[in-house]
Amino acid sequence: AVDAKDTYTRGHSDRVALYAVAIADKLGLSQEQKTALEMAAYLHDIGKIGIREEILLKPGRLTDQEMGEMRHHPLIGANILRPVAFPWSITPVVRHHHERWDGKGYPAGLRGEEIPLLARVLTVADSFEAMIASRPYRPGMNVDDAVVELKRCSGGQFDARIADSLIEVLDEMPTPDDVAVHLEDDMQSEEIRAIFSALSEGVFAGFRRLGGPRLADNLQREVNQFAEENDIPCRFVGGRMELNFPDGLPLTDELRAMTHVLTKLREFIQRISGHGLADHFYEEALTGLSERMRQLAGALDLTAKG
Repeated sequence: AVDAKDTYTRGHSDRVALYAVAIADKLGLSQEQKTALEMAAYLHDIGKIGIREEILLKPGRLTDQEMGEMRHHPLIGANILRPVAFPWSITPVVRHHHERWDGKGYPAGLRGEEIPLLARVLTVADSFEAMIASRPYRPGMNVDDAVVELKRCSGGQFDARIADSLIEVLDEMPTPDDVAVHLEDDMQSEEIRAIFSALSEGVFAGFRRLGGPRLADNLQREVNQFAEENDIPCRFVGGRMELNFPDGLPLTDELRAMTHVLTKLREFIQRISGHGLADHFYEEALTGLSERMRQLAGALDLTAKG
């Protein structure tokens, strides 16, 4: 529901959940705590349902008054969740995920260990994802700059132990280039091609259901023309993706070509239907993949995010 109302933060909660659980693993939290944290991460912005769309979707920085309204969303979210009989203590985590270690946060101005532990973890995960995500009014930071910001805000905005845990997790995570080299060594290019085919076909099928065969034919024609003009050896035939990458082509080159095609596919749909539906079709296609394939798609940046 939040994603449907606020397209700019589509997928934000999913990514926050991934970071939060990774921090919890590093801290050695129990399985019950990790499950509660993951559920709270998925739901932490549900209070944005109660925020006016002109504030949520404003293509620029908020005024002080608008920011004051936005700061109501943790309390709205807690009120929404309070009647639900979750088997985990989720509501306090959602209510306090904008508190600060130094007591300057909201809504209650809690300080240090007054803030629930899981809320402190969620604060770090949520803030980091917000740093690296692009917004209408500014591009996202690169990971290195975001890590510098985490360190700068440790002991002020963030519980330093939790910020350090995320930094350690990030240091242990492979970069897309690392993953590509590893996959190339393991001769798994066929798996990457299968992911690309499934994503591109899934996005195409979603658009065809909404736009009908005529617009789908236009999409197929435009993507095929783009691929031909850029010497990318793939094309749509009847909504199916045919690949003709030559043997021996470096996997990084294949990945670059695949990303270009996915980006073109997304650009066409955005032009016709808008960002929201383009994102929806991509997420729908991604959901149809196995867990391993979804992880690889993310690690190899086969997202073509708009």
